[in-house]
Amino acid sequence: MTARYSEFMFGLPWLTEFFHQDAYLVGPTPADVVTYHLSGLSPEGVMLVRRDAQRLADGLQAAQIEAIWESCTETGPYLYPLAQVADGKAWMRQIVQLCDIRLSAETVQTELSPTDLLDRPELASEVLTVVREYQSRLGSDVSDALLVAVASCTADLAFRFLLRALPQASRAPHQFTITSTQYTSLKQLAAAFDYGEYALSDLDVLIDT
Repeated sequence: MTARYSEFMFGLPWLTEFFHQDAYLVGPTPADVVTYHLSGLSPEGVMLVRRDAQRLADGLQAAQIEAIWESCTETGPYLYPLAQVADGKAWMRQIVQLCDIRLSAETVQTELSPTDLLDRPELASEVLTVVREYQSRLGSDVSDALLVAVASCTADLAFRFLLRALPQASRAPHQFTITSTQYTSLKQLAAAFDYGEYALSDLDVLIDT
């Protein structure tokens, strides 16, 4: 089996990392932020961002997309007017378009690896269980949206968003930690998805030592 595209977080959860208080130093709009970070990404990476955004646009309601996006970023509802889109679903479609623009500049056709193409539906029940485990930490809007995403998008995408949302949710004033046993459980599930060594690196600070 070939390795995944990246040893780190990838796809749309990777992109959410750049929407923080200094995001707009690279440009005045959300589209500028996306374009800037896609420009330095390999075609495979861009394809994975595009696939995730398309799956959210197709599989979730606008409010569910917004709950997930806002749980993984420092941007609130003000992002959507700034992006000149109506809601989260339209925002996902804009990201798809920006990915297409980036990919159109490539002269050689790129294909995703067999590992990156795997959705691992057999792991859906485990992802549902772990989302429910952290439901009280994430809030009902976010956890409910992730539970729906397991079935309507993929378990892989829902789990990657969970890994991104947990460190964000742990910030003040809702500070919390996870036990080493909980971390090990998350790490084992990540290994089952063939994630790279550093996909869980943002969770290191949450471990109660």
